[in-house]
Amino acid sequence: MIGVKEAAKNAYEYMKEIPGFEERIDIVVEEVELSEDESTGKKYWLITLGYPVGFNILQPTSRSKEYKIFKVDADTGEVLSMKIRNI
Repeated sequence: MIGVKEAAKNAYEYMKEIPGFEERIDIVVEEVELSEDESTGKKYWLITLGYPVGFNILQPTSRSKEYKIFKVDADTGEVLSMKIRNI
């Protein structure tokens, strides 16, 4: 089984391959969770990456962020999915 550092690195590298994210240096790990599929017993890392997207009009000194959550196979390290994470 891969560790959380490798799962986060795989999610980060996967995101950097998406057009528009190749040059970003402000992507950070926000959350990690080890999840298990109850029906199969298979384990997955859920890695949330965040990045700033602009300025918040109500708080001009802070930037808004968006988040994406990646499902990473805990055995192989393969990124299986990416979703928008709403907070």
